[in-house]
Amino acid sequence: HSRMDVSHAGAKTVLDSSAEGFSTHMKDACQALECKLGFDAVAGPQAGQILNALSPGGKLCVYGGLSGKPVDGVSWSQLIFQNKSLDGFWMTAMLEKLNSTKEGSAQARKAMDEVGSLLQTHLRTEVSKVFALEDVGDALVYMRQNMSKGKVQLSMKSE
Repeated sequence: HSRMDVSHAGAKTVLDSSAEGFSTHMKDACQALECKLGFDAVAGPQAGQILNALSPGGKLCVYGGLSGKPVDGVSWSQLIFQNKSLDGFWMTAMLEKLNSTKEGSAQARKAMDEVGSLLQTHLRTEVSKVFALEDVGDALVYMRQNMSKGKVQLSMKSE
């Protein structure tokens, strides 16, 4: 599965959300690593699993809703007694706010430059296969069958 692909890329802890016992393994890993911050692009029930796995005082930032489902499974006791929190993040709103001032605009440019350099190393995305735009149907079939192998890229160049 994808465990080998990500491990080979340098990941020290790799979890598979489709594996049996995922929640327990994630909680164990988060406690061992003292994880205080989680990012979630999916939402749905997995958001609650991530928040519950974080160490006391942890924060989950939801920045997407790929599941199409509401955030679920967040325990009130985690929020109150473990001092955990759940926030949403929308890049567009943040950039609009930053760009409303000269100083903020400079900060935004600096942050984008830093992220741009990280995209070449730490935030690099593995592309599994490239398809021509007219082959989007084949690309979708491939993606569904190989979701853990990396991103599927559509090319607008005719080859």
